[in-house]
Amino acid sequence: MVSLWKLTWDDENYYLIAYDEKSDCIKHYGVDKMKNLSVLDQKRIVKKHFVILIWRFLQSGLLVCMAEETRRSLCYVEMNWQGLFIDRFGKDVIMVPKGTDYFQVSTTVSISRQFFGWVTGVGEKLKIVSPKSVKEEYQKYLSEILEGYRKRDS
Repeated sequence: MVSLWKLTWDDENYYLIAYDEKSDCIKHYGVDKMKNLSVLDQKRIVKKHFVILIWRFLQSGLLVCMAEETRRSLCYVEMNWQGLFIDRFGKDVIMVPKGTDYFQVSTTVSISRQFFGWVTGVGEKLKIVSPKSVKEEYQKYLSEILEGYRKRDS
């Protein structure tokens, strides 16, 4: 069961944004893929926790489950890319120059495949450095993608 929040439009598709109480996270659903829906005669879950998740969701610009977040020294990014992080995560980003070529970014991030996809899209200009568990999870994500290509090519 999910509590509906908003219907959105992106890239010529409708998406339903909802809070999934069982998973304790915000999810998005492609409306064109939905089947067997029913309306329950129950109040929508609106609690402080949910409102905070929605706010973070909107600030991040990423359609992600907010189940695992981290705020620590997250990555090194080449200079002149500061605007990318401010655009994505808002002004609650700490950026500290590291030499003349890079700066270190610290912000609250939901660690998910969607986040890793965004990091991958930035490319070699960005490097996750900590926490170590996130760096290792990202490396595993990339390895799984490469392995998928190797299997398809053989």
